[in-house]
Amino acid sequence: MTEDTAAQGTEAQNAGGRPPKRVGRARLVVGLIAALLLAESVLSGAVDGFRYNAELAGTPGVYTAAQCQTVRSGKYLVQECQGTFVPAGSGRADPAAEASGLGLRVGVPAELRRRSDGGFLRPDLARAVLDLSVVLALLSGLALVLFGAGLTLLPKRSPDDPARRPGRLATGLAPGAARVVVQILGWSFLALAGLAGLALLASLVIWI
Repeated sequence: MTEDTAAQGTEAQNAGGRPPKRVGRARLVVGLIAALLLAESVLSGAVDGFRYNAELAGTPGVYTAAQCQTVRSGKYLVQECQGTFVPAGSGRADPAAEASGLGLRVGVPAELRRRSDGGFLRPDLARAVLDLSVVLALLSGLALVLFGAGLTLLPKRSPDDPARRPGRLATGLAPGAARVVVQILGWSFLALAGLAGLALLASLVIWI
């Protein structure tokens, strides 16, 4: 067996042991899509929580409980009340409104906000800021995922390329606009993570 034949056999064996680049990139794209869908679901809930707690959404009004009882929900005891909700301004009163988990007292009016799903909540600035920190953290995580995908998917330059300057964010990975997009994603992750940390700190200060 000649040296050329042996080399070809070794290359074929190595190639057979590694998944093709296209397969690896396809798996990366599928994982990226799954991560985006999950992030969208969680982000939607966090944004809704921020809007309601910041009094930017929902119907404000006064709720007066006619009766309340404590019921078991899984491992926890939850207060459930039935009473009347009178929207602020115009709107018809709802004499059969149900509210749960808000620590209401029978006969004592409470200012609540009605969600689009019919439930109620008590607006809370600290929770609004906490929800904002969650939104920013999710966005920073999304930027990090996209940044990592960009580093993987974009073609790399040769290590001998004199234009490659180590130590700078995403330098030498791809020419033109694609490289700029990857750089923006990297800096966006850092900025959003910092803002999320500040928002979390602010929510703790408000609670204290």
